[in-house]
Amino acid sequence: MITHHKDKAVLNFMKLKSVIETDFVTVHVDSTLGNLVKEVSKSKRNMFPVIDDEGILIGIILMDHIREIMFERDMYDTTMISNLMILPLAYIAYKDTMKDVIEKFETTGAWNLPVIDNAKYVGMVSKSKLFSAYRNLLLEISEE
Repeated sequence: MITHHKDKAVLNFMKLKSVIETDFVTVHVDSTLGNLVKEVSKSKRNMFPVIDDEGILIGIILMDHIREIMFERDMYDTTMISNLMILPLAYIAYKDTMKDVIEKFETTGAWNLPVIDNAKYVGMVSKSKLFSAYRNLLLEISEE
């Protein structure tokens, strides 16, 4: 049986750095739909962090939001990324504890949340990777 103390111990051992995924393709806020479509073809992900010149996270673009216009070539040069992006449901700060991170996933219901360090984009954390790492660590601790 999992005790509250064991739960706390696992969260204390887990490091945010170990669950950050950095293979998301970023797009520049001043870019166009045409540029985004090129990036989509290189990416295995369905979410694209939007950044500025300094690497500050401005928003995100979800594949679901652009699917219908992706093949409208006449929109490629006139549709701006800034008009397609949305704000994430929450941000994970690089200094957040794992308890904070889990609470943000629980309150938002999100599957992926961006990680920022002083507003700069660092990567994404997925709920599945987070809970997978949690389970693995819990098993390690339980075996000791």
